Formats: sequence, C-alpha cells, structure tokens
Amino acid sequence: MKKYLLQGSIIHALLVWTSLVFGYNSFKEYMRHVAPLTRILRDAIQSTFPWAILIFVALYIVFFIKQKTVKIFFPMRQYIYILSIYSGLLNLIFFIKGKDLLIPLNLSILYFIALFYMLQGLKKAWQISYTKAQKSFPTIFHGNAMLFNFITLSLTLLVSLSIGEAYLRYEHKKEHDILVSKYKDRELCTAYSADPGLIYTFIPNKCGNNSHGYRDYKYSYKKETGSFRIIVIGDSVAQGQGVDLQESFGKVLETKLNQSVKNRQFEVIVLARSGYSTSQELILLENEALTYQPDLIIWSYMLNDPAHPVYHDANGELGRYYFKPKLHIIIFFSKKIFQIKESIKGKN
Repeated sequence: MKKYLLQGSIIHALLVWTSLVFGYNSFKEYMRHVAPLTRILRDAIQSTFPWAILIFVALYIVFFIKQKTVKIFFPMRQYIYILSIYSGLLNLIFFIKGKDLLIPLNLSILYFIALFYMLQGLKKAWQISYTKAQKSFPTIFHGNAMLFNFITLSLTLLVSLSIGEAYLRYEHKKEHDILVSKYKDRELCTAYSADPGLIYTFIPNKCGNNSHGYRDYKYSYKKETGSFRIIVIGDSVAQGQGVDLQESFGKVLETKLNQSVKNRQFEVIVLARSGYSTSQELILLENEALTYQPDLIIWSYMLNDPAHPVYHDANGELGRYYFKPKLHIIIFFSKKIFQIKESIKGKN
C-alpha cells in the first residue's frame, strides 16, 4: 500500500505541476495581448505552485487511505470531490493576495481534468496495443511487457517531441510574421549573420555603415607605422546611436588624443553594434578586432551586456527577427534549464 501511495503522490504532484504550468502559460499568453505580466505578478503566481501541489497531494493521500482497493488513480467521481475541495481552498487562501493569482490556478484545474482523461485514454490504448502485440508477435512480446513498454515509451516520446517541435515552429513563425509586417515599409540595416553566435549583422555600405558593417570610417587592417591604434568594442552606446558619428565617444576620444599628443597619430576604430551582448561582442574581439593590429582595446560595458542574446531576449526584436534555431525543442528545454540555473544562482 505504501508503494502505491508513494507512486500515486509523485504522479499526481507531476500532474498538478504540469497543469499549473499550462494554466500559467495560457494566462500569460492572454495577458500579452492585454497588459503584459509584471515581474512581481509572475513571481507571485509561480510562488503559489508549491502550495497548490502540497494541498492537492495532501487531499490525494486522505482519499487514498479511505479507499478500499489499492489503485493509483481514482474514479472520476472522487476526483470531482478532490478538485472541488482543492479549488475552494486555493480560492480561499489566495483571494487575499490578489484575484489575478486565481485565474491561472483555476485554469490549471481544467488542464488537470484534460490530462487525467488523456492518461486514462493512453492507459486503455496501451492495454489494447499490448494485447494485439502479444497475438501478432507472440515470440517477441508474450510475457515481455518490459520490451513493449520500452518501445511504446520511445515512440510516445518521439511523437511528443515532434508535436512540440511543430508547435514551437508555428509560434516562432507567427511572431516572425508579426515583425515582418511591422518592418515591411522600413529600410532594413541588418541581415542574418553567417556566424550563428552573432545572430544578426549590419549590412555593409548601408544606413551609415562602412564596408565592414560598422558605423565608422573605413580603416585598413594594416596599421600605419607610428600610429597608435585603439579598438572600441560595445553595443549601441559605443556605436553612438542617436548622435552624429563625430559625437560618439570613440571619435571624441580620437580627436582629443590627436589634439593633446604631438608627433603621434591616434586611430580609434569603433567595432560596436546596437543590441549586442557580451557573448556577441566577444566574437567581434576574436574574429575581427585583432585583425586591425590594435595597441589598446576598450570594451564599452553596460549593465545589461552579460544578458544572454536569446534566453534573456537581450537582442530584443532584432534577435527575435533573425534567430533561427535548427531545432526549436532543444532551444526550449535549454532555455528552461538556463532559467532554472539562473533562479538558483539568484537565490544563492
């Protein structure tokens, strides 16, 4: 009995957690078109998850102990009782903290019911499939449920990942089409980058960019004898976005150095691109900056520079417009793992 109680508690905790995530994401998607969720509200909603799971598992244990037969899943009638008490407790506890918390919590109950019926359907389908497999391939599957379970699990996982990939591709295309429509009448100064780490680059000889795609004068890679060459790496601040080229701090530095120091020529070359984060700027350093034979490198650092270009959305609309993952499902799980690690680091 204890074994089934433990298994049932874990399975139901996972079901509740999954339904809570679905409820939260549905609410977030809806609010994105109305008024995007604030970070405080997002954190408040997610803080209710452990309590909701604890309440449901406690109710499950109470009903499990009362039932006569040992089964992990109850008849739907008992789940109605559990969900009614569960919903009442959630609404009572979290109503004081704000009604916005109740919407995703109540949505999660609908998702739980859907997940429950889906699992019941899968269970029946498995029983039918296993019976047919035993009849069709008696030498392979007769009395060998473990092999059948492995094959079924592998196929289920493959189908699930394929469906997830299709859905994520659809969502990515939908958002990309919105951005294409938004910028269709504007002159684009950017393009896809051949280096996947950069995501996007600036088009040479367009929108004030030089032949290398930077907002600066054209410089040869070979440094002139006696010249002191400085490279400035950074984002829109170093690029001088919003001011004339001569007013960018790199050009101001170049002018002041040449006025102050006699008998020496100073060159300040700006290799900066709007929206780039530190990881992208590092690629510029390794692949381009050193080819200019610099005597000094100045790295323009802003507080948001360490942000991840994709996972933190550091590149903004430019990143979302040009980012093209080969497999969206891998990016999805990588982002979730990244966010969990960031959350743990933040707590520590």
